[in-house]
Amino acid sequence: MKRKILHILAQKPGKTGSGIFLQYLLKEASKKNYEQSVIMGISQKDQIESFGFCEDIKLFPVRFETEKLPFPVVGMSDVMPYQSTRYQDMTDEMLKQWKSAFQKQIDKAINEFQPDLIISHHM
Repeated sequence: MKRKILHILAQKPGKTGSGIFLQYLLKEASKKNYEQSVIMGISQKDQIESFGFCEDIKLFPVRFETEKLPFPVVGMSDVMPYQSTRYQDMTDEMLKQWKSAFQKQIDKAINEFQPDLIISHHM
């Protein structure tokens, strides 16, 4: 039986050390024939194709700069390689919106993908 891994990253994949680490894990797990999916934070302006995911990876993006998440992707450090929101600058309302958006995609991914393992990167 093929094992399923769900990766969760609150940032943009491939754009930070954490995102590059995620890309490396995806590549290595693919070599071992794991079925994989990814929940990740991206901007509404981002094209998913630009992140270079293999076609067989199921994606569950959490889109920022939208009506439900009206601020840039939240970052782990003060300086990110893209427009971001610092965690320390989030209001209670922003945190509520952030949690709700990720919870929705987590629930969807679990129901649709049914992972055997969840790897949470900075979540």
